[in-house]
Amino acid sequence: ISLPLEFSYMFMLMRYTGMRRSEANSITTAVVIKPTPEQLSKGYLTVTIGPRFGIMTKNSKEREIEIPSALMNNLYQYSISARYIKRRDKFITKAEEKSPIPLFLNNRGGSFSATTVNGRWGEIRNALALRIGQAFDHKVHNLRSTYAVERLKALLNAGMQQGDALSFIQSKLGHSDLTTTLHYLKQAEGRDEAFKWAEVALDHLFNIDGSDFEVAQ
Repeated sequence: ISLPLEFSYMFMLMRYTGMRRSEANSITTAVVIKPTPEQLSKGYLTVTIGPRFGIMTKNSKEREIEIPSALMNNLYQYSISARYIKRRDKFITKAEEKSPIPLFLNNRGGSFSATTVNGRWGEIRNALALRIGQAFDHKVHNLRSTYAVERLKALLNAGMQQGDALSFIQSKLGHSDLTTTLHYLKQAEGRDEAFKWAEVALDHLFNIDGSDFEVAQ
């Protein structure tokens, strides 16, 4: 199916940072930077999100997230593209007061509604179900769970203690209670087949080779 860049990047943010739908949808240029060579070599960088930056976090709590440097670089390149600038200028014209400018805007310069985001994910989900020949019922919110599971596995494989790894994931997801994080991780327990299809979805959404985050054409 045809998937606009804005939704591709939105879903990638959820998958690779653990951001909520409302957070990824409302991310602003205030937190988008051009990664330095050092940040690109490290693979990840951290940014702070919250109302201060125009980002709608749960309970308006500010927190620090990690983001793959290559993905940040793609977002930066998008932020200086003619496609975005045209949308940004329309937003500025309509804005009643100076505020952080959303990164993801429609062609009229307006923000995307939650219904629109869910609708786009529904199109992907239905197309995948036809392609793989079985039901694919993952909600877009499940991208957060996928981030949690995959990041935990990577941290443990790197030698981090389990308790420290869980605390790290909890903080990045913005959970006040560790039991909520454990619930996310438990969703994949004993469901290898379902987890495999979740990764199939991402393979079809994005053309990812190593650390090179490029939206499939």
